Amino acid sequence: MWNTWNIHRMMSESQNRVFEARTIKEGWGSKAINFGDETESKDTAGNCESEMRVQAYYTGSGEALRDFFIIDASVRDSSGARTSLKTDIAEAHKIRYNIDHKEDGEWKTQHQGEFYFPMEKGDWQTSPLLLISKPGEWRVQMDSITTGTCASIPGVFDVGYFTAKETTYTCAELNRQVEPDPWGDNEGVEVCGDCIEGYVQDEETGQCVVYVEQGEDYTPPTDYNNLYLAVGGLAALALVLKKKRKKD
Repeated sequence: MWNTWNIHRMMSESQNRVFEARTIKEGWGSKAINFGDETESKDTAGNCESEMRVQAYYTGSGEALRDFFIIDASVRDSSGARTSLKTDIAEAHKIRYNIDHKEDGEWKTQHQGEFYFPMEKGDWQTSPLLLISKPGEWRVQMDSITTGTCASIPGVFDVGYFTAKETTYTCAELNRQVEPDPWGDNEGVEVCGDCIEGYVQDEETGQCVVYVEQGEDYTPPTDYNNLYLAVGGLAALALVLKKKRKKD
């Protein structure tokens, strides 16, 4: 017969391993650097315990206009059991993150987003690729919007700090639009926005690539896909030439 205490212990250990594992947007594991990781929790006599965790990454070498931020988040609470923190019943939680740039000694928000935690989406949620729009000092902060029936976690918390490198590219070279600073604090400095007309942001590389309409399931080509197409085309050409020589 199974020992129910051992089953509970194994389940709790499994939940802890999942929560403690570093995560990153799929495909970016070897191309993103973690620069922040913050966990905050709250427990009261009248409410179940709540816990939230946010991780911050930059891609590549952290170059402005070329590289990106990625934010990951997860939550746990002890609702229902009152004995251990779990992720599978944390759907009522919501977390907000801010990505701020330092301008003349003051922090100005450049990106802001929220995380929800529906069960079908898994324990961790990941932001889209967020362009590092300027060189200089950046910080990531988090706060809890709601914790359902469990203890609220008040306050705004620092996740991490990062200094972006000066860019060696222009928006035009990156196939991106030049747009006014949305926060009005960067006059005279080129700020890159969305991809220019005819280009889309590739989900795997974050770069603006030529858009080719190929139906609903079409995925814009990456450099690897283009390489495969080129190699395939050369192989086919070589085969044709070989057959032609034999015929001659």
